[in-house]
Amino acid sequence: MAAKKICFVYATEAEDMALYKDLSPHFALYARKGLLEVIDRDAVFQRHADAKKLADYINDSDITIPLISIHLLNDSECLDWLQKAIQSQKKIQPVLLQPCDWKSEDQFKVFESSILPANGESVLESLDDPGEKEKIFSLIALRVKSLVFPELSGISLKKGGSNLFYYILAALLLTMGGISAALLYASWKMGIGMALFAFLMFACAALFALKNVLFPTQIKIA
Repeated sequence: MAAKKICFVYATEAEDMALYKDLSPHFALYARKGLLEVIDRDAVFQRHADAKKLADYINDSDITIPLISIHLLNDSECLDWLQKAIQSQKKIQPVLLQPCDWKSEDQFKVFESSILPANGESVLESLDDPGEKEKIFSLIALRVKSLVFPELSGISLKKGGSNLFYYILAALLLTMGGISAALLYASWKMGIGMALFAFLMFACAALFALKNVLFPTQIKIA
């Protein structure tokens, strides 16, 4: 099976390039297996010493991923490449890197319902803490892969679901912690320190179980 081609369109400002470098490794495994060919400015420049030839690859790509930012909106070359993808009727999956008035650009209006992240915020706005970055880019990459490989489309990428499970699990852990502490202190004569230590271990596990409830991730990809 021939490798599917993903073409990334992004501005060359440092912030955009840095975010793209955070996203691109999430496609590396598929590329190593020969399932994907990632086409970007660097790859085209290495082949032709001219990044502008990226336009020649858009026609041959299976999907084009514009990384939207104020810099891309002000880059006529990037907008021309995107227009070429639209005219070629290629699959296009925009990713909003930074907050900007992207809806003012007519050619982006048709993507309003499909732009990622799907919570209406940009990637930068969604980064409540540095640990969220890998999670967000991983979900974005999964969504893109599901478009390229329809057999993956059954994967649910939405966060959420019922919190009841986590509450029940936390309650069970706290109950087990209380029983263990009581056994250590009353039956096994291990002392109050050891009993308290055992209970605290279960209490920490309960708090970890409640992490998705207390600190929910707002990103929704699908």
